Amino acid sequence: MNRIFLLACLLAPCFQQSDSDADLLEELVVKGWVEHQIIPNSTQLKNVIYPGITLTDAALSNRGTMRVTSAPKQTKSRISVENVLQATIDDLTIEYNYTLDSGESGQTKIEVMNRTYTIKFQSILVGGLCRTTLIDFKLLMEGPVKILADGGNSNKAVKIVERMHHVIVLQSRSFAYYEIIAGLNESLKKREPKLCKDIQQQDEVV
Repeated sequence: MNRIFLLACLLAPCFQQSDSDADLLEELVVKGWVEHQIIPNSTQLKNVIYPGITLTDAALSNRGTMRVTSAPKQTKSRISVENVLQATIDDLTIEYNYTLDSGESGQTKIEVMNRTYTIKFQSILVGGLCRTTLIDFKLLMEGPVKILADGGNSNKAVKIVERMHHVIVLQSRSFAYYEIIAGLNESLKKREPKLCKDIQQQDEVV
């Protein structure tokens, strides 16, 4: 029986995820992003004080949309199945109230055109139960950032914010990272995807 199983493994990868499994993970990521509730007018971002300007009351005016593509990855381990996805968020917009050192105030918007992450999941048997967890999450690439402002001296505000571009981008990255992770963990806990079918079958045969 063992020889038959090993021969079958040579003819067809034993650990390859099925299309339905990949679809399930894609759905899990997107639903986690859509369903995760953010406290209104709150982005977990701190106020920013920079020479010439102070940014306060950060708010997410547009969460953007998420699209996910799968990139199944095989593993030779007999105890786990890994899957890698790419998730892209389009049109993420964060707003701040600004006050210039001169006293003029208004609002500025920072629009991130797109941001792509790689997300790796692992399904593993724990005490005979299948558990799917997030094991790696990285920023892969980032599109252009657009800065707008109104009220007060908006032209000056835009120029100053452009100079502090790196600070704003780092903050928005931290926010997106937190929101994606929080949404995914909620989605995993809620749906408990069972992607250990192949491992269970192997254990039964062996």
